[in-house]
Parts: sequence; structure tokens; C-alpha cells
Amino acid sequence: MLSISCLEFMSSRSSPGTMRFRGSWYAGTVVRREAKNTNRYVVEYDQLYADESGEKLLQETLDWVQLCPPPPPPEKKVQFKFEDEVEAFYSDGWWEGAIIAEALRREIRGVPQRL
Repeated sequence: MLSISCLEFMSSRSSPGTMRFRGSWYAGTVVRREAKNTNRYVVEYDQLYADESGEKLLQETLDWVQLCPPPPPPEKKVQFKFEDEVEAFYSDGWWEGAIIAEALRREIRGVPQRL
């Protein structure tokens, strides 16, 4: 049997009431299963806090379909092109986006996709 304690995950925070987080994923740890014979888990985020002081990490109960394994380490040198779909780390989470322009000096800039 697989132990779920200290399991790393990425969580989609796109449940009702959190639509501003649509397309974003946040890293954390599965703390425990909510109850036996359920597919809901109590999770603790790595960089989201339950209070303004930033002392207590946020915990939530999520359905298993909102969880996925963390992404693999990035490749050392990636060449992005116009209209490539990307995921970028911004504001404590990973966001879906697209490359919209190539800046001077070959720097690539992207923006979150809005549906």
C-alpha cells in the first residue's frame, strides 16, 4: 500500500470561487487522506499562507483530480518561439501562458492566457 504522507504534488486551485487562479498550479505536500474510502486529501502548500503574517502555511482539502506530480526539472537551454504554450513560475505558482513576442536581444516574454 502506498503511503501518502509527505507526497509532493502540484495542485490546481480552480474550484468554484477561485476562478482567478484558473490555469495555475501550486506545489505542496499531501498531509493525509480526508477519510477512509474517499478520494479527498488534506494538502499543505509550500508557498501559500493561511495568514497575512506568512507564518502558517495554507492547508486545504482537495479532490484527487486536482492533484498531479511535480514537473520534471527544466531543461538547461530551451528555445521558445512565438505562440509556444508555456508554464511559467509567477506569484508563488505555475501559470499557463503563451509566448506573444520576441523582445530585442532575443529575450522571450510571455503572458498568462485568459479564457
